[in-house]
Parts: sequence; structure tokens; C-alpha cells
Amino acid sequence: MSNLAMKLDTLSYANRLIDAGCERKLAEVHALAQQDTLIEISQKYLSNVATKEDLEKYATKEDLAAFKEDIIARINSLENKTDGLESKIDSVEHKLESKIDSVKHKLESKIDAVEQRLESKIDALGLKLTIRLGGIMIAGIIALEAIAKLHV
Repeated sequence: MSNLAMKLDTLSYANRLIDAGCERKLAEVHALAQQDTLIEISQKYLSNVATKEDLEKYATKEDLAAFKEDIIARINSLENKTDGLESKIDSVEHKLESKIDSVKHKLESKIDAVEQRLESKIDALGLKLTIRLGGIMIAGIIALEAIAKLHV
């Protein structure tokens, strides 16, 4: 995450040891050893510590709360739109049902009218056939009567 390095002012540290009564050579060696220890601790334990810059890369609770509010607002907006679409679909469905019923009634009326015309024509043809058959029968009877008179 971060590259934190703890630094030690070795000169200042060594001078403080000298002022406290340590020999210069011992103070310098001690300051360098202390610096090495701090570097080792930095590398071993502070390598996973986040810096302020690292933390600025990630979302905060406020960011997440704002994001949540935005998502909820968008969901509500979509719900409103779907409610409107459902209403429109219901309206179209009602109109289609009305048109289908209207067409159905018109077709039924036309079928009834065609059926009545066919029945009238069939009745008329039946009457014509009855009259023709009656005429043929009368002609046949007359012909038989004529043939019977000829044979008598």
C-alpha cells in the first residue's frame, strides 16, 4: 500500500549521545544501528499501512451513502416508469379487446346475413325443384294417360 520509511537524523542522535557522555565512535555506531532498526521496522511492519493518499482513492461512508441514495432514486424512477408502462399496456389491451369484440360482432352479423341469404336461395331452389318435379309428374301422367288411351 504505502512506502513509508522512518528516517532518523543520525547526526543529531549521535550528538545527543555524545552530549550525554558517550564516546563519539560509540555514539555514531549506535545512531547507525538505530537507523537500520527503524528501516527494518518500516519495511516489515509499515509496508501495509495506508497513507492519506491511499485512503483518498477509496470510497468513504459518505460516498457510499450518496451512492445508495442515488441508486434508490433511480430504482424509484424506474418503478414509476414501469407503473406508467403498465397503465399504457392496460389501456392498449382494453382497446384491442374492444376492437376484437367489434370485429367479432361484425363478422357474426355478416355470417348470419350470408346464412339467411343461403337459406332463402335454398328455399327458392327447393320451390323451383318442387314446381318442376310437379310439372314433370303432370306431364308424365298425361303421357301415360295418352299411352293408355292408345292401347285401349
